[in-house]
Amino acid sequence: MNFLPQEDLVIETSLSPDEVRQKLDAVTGPPCLNPFKRRDRKPFEGRLNGNSFEITRTSLYRNSFLPVIRGKFQSNGSGTDLQIRMRLHKFVGIFMSFWLGTLAFQSMTLTPIVISKVVVAKGLYAAISHPVLLTSLVPVILLVGGYLICWVGFRAEAWLAKKILNQALQ
Repeated sequence: MNFLPQEDLVIETSLSPDEVRQKLDAVTGPPCLNPFKRRDRKPFEGRLNGNSFEITRTSLYRNSFLPVIRGKFQSNGSGTDLQIRMRLHKFVGIFMSFWLGTLAFQSMTLTPIVISKVVVAKGLYAAISHPVLLTSLVPVILLVGGYLICWVGFRAEAWLAKKILNQALQ
C-alpha cells in the first residue's frame, strides 16, 4: 500500500500505435525549466521514446504535486492500450515522506505522552482547555493537513491530465 498518492490506469483507444504517438506528440512539448518562456503552450511537456513516454502537465502556476505521467502503449489487436502510472515527482515524494513520517512519529509518541501527563496532573475536564494539551495536537493537525494538501493537489492535477489525454486520443 502506498502512502503517497499515485494512480494507475489503462486508456483503450481504437487508434493504431503510430496514431497514438502522433497524437501524444501533438500535445507534448519539450521540457522547459522556465514556465514564462514557453512559446508553444502545449498541454504537456516531456519526452516520447518509441512506445513509451514521460510527461507532466504544463501550468502557468507552480504546483509541487503535479503528477509525473509515465506510460507505454501497445497494440491490442483492435486498437491500442495505454498503460499509465501517475506519481509525484521523486524529490517531492522523498520530502513528503520525510516530513509526514516525522509528523506521524511525533503524533504517535509525543502527543499521547503529553496528553496522559496533562490529564493525570489536571484532570480530564481541566485538561481539555490546557494550553500544553492544545499545543501537543499541532503535529497531528500538521500531519492531517499536509497529507490532505498533497492528496488534493495531486488528485486535481491527475484528473485534469486524464481529461486532456482522453480528449487528445479521440
